[in-house]
Amino acid sequence: MGFAVWLTVGDGLLTFLIAWFRKSREITAVLKSQWKSSVLAGSMQVGSYWMIIWAMALAPIGAVSALRETSVLFAALISTFLLKEGFGAWRFVSAGMIACGVWLTRYKP
Repeated sequence: MGFAVWLTVGDGLLTFLIAWFRKSREITAVLKSQWKSSVLAGSMQVGSYWMIIWAMALAPIGAVSALRETSVLFAALISTFLLKEGFGAWRFVSAGMIACGVWLTRYKP
């Protein structure tokens, strides 16, 4: 758990500092106008990472990793229905492969 804490804090701070030095005006403007959603998004990211670490402590890492990839399916659905992006052939094939991979983790011959 110590590694996960340092990774989360260190990665977040380093990324913020790099972005701050490159685009401090833009970051200040966004933080002034959207600080609530920024805090919420950051909290959700940390929470999701900790859920994965917790799941990997309790279940086989391969199964957790495969199930984690289903987030790509949700991203494809969100981009298709909310953002009105196309759901082309490659996206369909990729989604099918992820679904098959998740199914194979549960398949017992």
